[in-house]
Amino acid sequence: MRFVIGKEIANVLGVGNIPEIRNTSTEKGKGDFSSPVGFMMAKRLKRRPDDITKELSEKLSTKPWAEKIEYKGGFLNIYLAHYYLLEHLYTLSDEQYKDIAQFTPQHGKKIQVEYVSANPTGPLHVAHGRGAAVGSALVNIFKHIGLDATSEFYINDGGEQIKKFALSILERVKEIKGLPSDIESIEGGYKGEYIKNIAKQILETYPNILDMPLDKAIEVASDLGISLMLRDQKAVLKTYRVMFDVWRSEKDIRKEGWVEKTINLLKEKGLTYEAEGALWLKTTAFGDDKDRVLIKQNGEYTYFAVDVAYHFEKHIRGFDIVYDIWGSDHYGHIGRMKAAMKGLGLPDDFLQVIVIQIVRFLKDGEPIKMSKRAGTFTLLSELIDLVGVDAARFYFLMYSPDNSMDFDLDLAVKKSMDNPVYYVQYSYTRALSLKRKAEESGVSIPTLDELKDALEKYTPSDEERLLLVNLADVRYQLMLSAKNLSPHYVVNYAKDLAGMLHSFYQSKRVLDAESGSARVFRMALVDRFIEVMGLLHDLMGIEKKEHM
Repeated sequence: MRFVIGKEIANVLGVGNIPEIRNTSTEKGKGDFSSPVGFMMAKRLKRRPDDITKELSEKLSTKPWAEKIEYKGGFLNIYLAHYYLLEHLYTLSDEQYKDIAQFTPQHGKKIQVEYVSANPTGPLHVAHGRGAAVGSALVNIFKHIGLDATSEFYINDGGEQIKKFALSILERVKEIKGLPSDIESIEGGYKGEYIKNIAKQILETYPNILDMPLDKAIEVASDLGISLMLRDQKAVLKTYRVMFDVWRSEKDIRKEGWVEKTINLLKEKGLTYEAEGALWLKTTAFGDDKDRVLIKQNGEYTYFAVDVAYHFEKHIRGFDIVYDIWGSDHYGHIGRMKAAMKGLGLPDDFLQVIVIQIVRFLKDGEPIKMSKRAGTFTLLSELIDLVGVDAARFYFLMYSPDNSMDFDLDLAVKKSMDNPVYYVQYSYTRALSLKRKAEESGVSIPTLDELKDALEKYTPSDEERLLLVNLADVRYQLMLSAKNLSPHYVVNYAKDLAGMLHSFYQSKRVLDAESGSARVFRMALVDRFIEVMGLLHDLMGIEKKEHM
């Protein structure tokens, strides 16, 4: 409902943005919602705060949703009509969700969200889990509210690390064949047990790979190794309910000449120079702390050069805004990339980086390492096996991405109300169970006409009103997530709704309510809860459970 109210306020004042509207449904004397709109708009409209709220009170009081509108100085206090809230929830359509887009900064723009983008040189580790959950949930929200969003995984299948990956595989092949092997000789090589498994599979297809010329053996090992790693990564992501619209290859970016095109454009703009046998980009001209190398002394492109070219290619594909979701260890890369985008003449808001802060995993209240496997990382697949997909996604989504977080492994596996994901899922299951029992008893979901009649005889309790008002707030919550680039608004909203449902369930009879009108109202409330909470489950990427 805050979304509806905000649109009405914006229309009355002739402004394009929805002002801040606070949920005051738990505070006495402040209405269901309150807004300091008078103070917020006074300077912009060059009017007194109380003049603004007085006008709004007079004009909004005639709206069907307004039970009462009060103004106190620059504050507007809004009380809502029960029937309208239910009518609003009954008639909320996909098209109405798409109305949200016009009040977001992404409105009318073609946007891309690139996330995970792990090197295809090893399995996905737990550090990818949070970015994968945030990225997929954010894309779910963007698409649901009508934004033109594309999700993309960038396959880093080119460059020096791929050569080291192939050489590491070949050393394992030697080891399997009983030949002298020295994987330690490869600086930055890959040593995990999975490399030996790849080597075994390569030997099945190419038993004589060591007899090939080295360049050919490296090509064969890298191609098959990348293929196997991508297959593994895609399988884990699918289990994790993360799907991508586009998989884009670094190798293809190189083959299609995007690096040369981009560097030539930067040269034409006079933004490059040669020094110490390398080609440099003048990123300091655009706010970077030092200039960056594009082509090394040996003639090879730097990772930075290829990344700049990839982002320029995104612009050529027609994206207006690109959201990159990076780990906090890539924070230093942001300034140089933004400088390069400015050098290419792209808008300041073209590249926007969402930084994912670190996660600390706790067991018995103490930080732990997640895995005993060989190798230098811990696996996302192991976390999924340990706590399940729902808990993994939900816990990662509970906090704003720019906040570090603790992941309590003991709590995540508990089937109790202390576990937030269980708490939320069980609220949906409870409501569904009530509806199922009603159907078995021949009690149907009431029509709007039946509700109108019932509300003439029944006044909802404060507890019921609280649940109703907050259910009708769903579009505002989605808007907050989209505007602030964080699904944690939706997750915390789901937790709040779950708490209200559990309280309602414990204190109110539904099928054997004290009156027919109370039963009609409560059945409508349960039905609308199922609808809204089911949507939130879908957006978060967690399972809607019929039984728990």
